[in-house]
Amino acid sequence: MSPSNFEADIRIELGAAWASSSVNCVPFRHHGILTRRNSRYCTFYDGVGDVLVAHWPSPAASKPDIVIIPCVRKPHDAHNGISLGIDRNHRIHLAYGAHASSMFHMRSRSHSLSDGFVESTEFMGEEARCYTYPVFINIGPERELVLLYRNGRATASSIQLSCWHEERQTFTQDAGPILDGRSSNPWTAGPYINDPVVSPDGTVSLFFVWRLSPKVVGSDSAVLNRGLEGTISSDGLRSVSSFDGPLALPVTPIISVPFMPIPLRASLINQAGAALRADGTPMMTTYWDEGDGIPQYQLIWRDQSGWQKRRISRFKTRFSLEGAGTLPLPHSRPVIAVAPDGVVYCLSRSVEFGGALCLFVGHPPAYDFSRVEPIRLVGSDLGYYEPVIDRGAWEQSGDLVLYVQYCSQDVGDKPTATRSAEAQLLKWSRARLDKAVKPPASRRFFNLRIGHR
Repeated sequence: MSPSNFEADIRIELGAAWASSSVNCVPFRHHGILTRRNSRYCTFYDGVGDVLVAHWPSPAASKPDIVIIPCVRKPHDAHNGISLGIDRNHRIHLAYGAHASSMFHMRSRSHSLSDGFVESTEFMGEEARCYTYPVFINIGPERELVLLYRNGRATASSIQLSCWHEERQTFTQDAGPILDGRSSNPWTAGPYINDPVVSPDGTVSLFFVWRLSPKVVGSDSAVLNRGLEGTISSDGLRSVSSFDGPLALPVTPIISVPFMPIPLRASLINQAGAALRADGTPMMTTYWDEGDGIPQYQLIWRDQSGWQKRRISRFKTRFSLEGAGTLPLPHSRPVIAVAPDGVVYCLSRSVEFGGALCLFVGHPPAYDFSRVEPIRLVGSDLGYYEPVIDRGAWEQSGDLVLYVQYCSQDVGDKPTATRSAEAQLLKWSRARLDKAVKPPASRRFFNLRIGHR
């Protein structure tokens, strides 16, 4: 059964965007678009590979102020995505252009884009740098700005934390790594985190997997992600615990234990979604192959009886995670948002939807995703798009706001012919969403089979 169409309430055209890789449309952009108080910000690589920053003085404004920052490192590599953060003085921070390399960091001179940006050098320099995946979060009662990033390479790296010091106007590493697989024996590993989750009381939850070298199991090409694992912290990541007890820092693959073990050759994806349940506890989504060669989306959460999982999808496409660099995969990584009433919205793009962006809906307490038909949010073929969601808008107003564009993606991260596509911001109001996802009394869907391409 085909998903029903559900047009956006508001559609804002942003202009030409880089489409030669999926760099603008990866879920580890935290954030690609963000609403804070009465302002909305969005950033992406434009059609020629420069950094575009847009600011709407209010969520209701249709025309943004725009600043273009020239970029000398063109984003053929999809790892080089831009993440956006906001400090306590309402200045905008951008981190981008990194894949096991130095990293660009820009900050606005004031809360207004018209005052321009300042480039800092904390993550540049002549000495060897090996940074990837910058992620901004705000923690503590004063919403201190923190930058998380990987230091090292895929199978031998750590997750570092740097805090923004308003007085010094610089990022400083206040402690050692949070997660560290560089010196583990008898093998090294690299941590990959899902969307960081920060609760209203400041508790930080990180779901992650460890990437192992294929040599561990005698393979040259398989992507080996070990998981699922997690940490929580109530003191701004100065100390962490597992979901069952304290952990020493740094957390290594030797001392950490998966709360839900997944076989190594199961095509477990990294860097998918996470969010807070209605009761304040974290939940996540990911995908893996349960043994039939067909990876499926899964929702993971914990209740009084332990860790639970619920299959979200009923895909038919066989594939496995093999190869190096960014892979052109049939499904996007699943991203989730949770409504105050506990309803889970899972967003994804899939070849089985003809490349459209669709919404799966699960209602508590069982999260049976078969009760509501999937909803087609964007019907056109988006190539290898992965959902980029405005977390601030969702938390403040319940509106679903997404950055959307078509993008291509070749195997690996090699330069390709430059392509561009039109970028948009799309908005669906909470009131319309609530009405659309109400489960019919007697209707079920699945088997879902939408023409393969």
